[in-house]
Amino acid sequence: MAVKKCMIQGLVLSESSHDSIREINKRVTNMKLLSALYGSTAIYQIFFKNTFATATYNISTADWETFARGATSIPVITRKIIKNEALMHFTSKTGKELKFWQCVYESL
Repeated sequence: MAVKKCMIQGLVLSESSHDSIREINKRVTNMKLLSALYGSTAIYQIFFKNTFATATYNISTADWETFARGATSIPVITRKIIKNEALMHFTSKTGKELKFWQCVYESL
């Protein structure tokens, strides 16, 4: 999936997706990459800004393009961890939630 096709409106994430995002946050934090990640507005918005109290998300194509550019500064091992986390959702998700994880995967 090309980044340009990653606009998602009204995304509602399941608890397992929230768990995965928490896991990504934990791993990134443990690898001391917060300074690099906070430099990217899209990465911050997609993984950190949205609280779990928020029921729906709107992620624009521009967010994914910025995410993809920012991901180049993330060490390969961390990108692989995030990609693997996204890949685990490919068989269990549908609709917008599946598209979200595909966009995460393809943007890395």
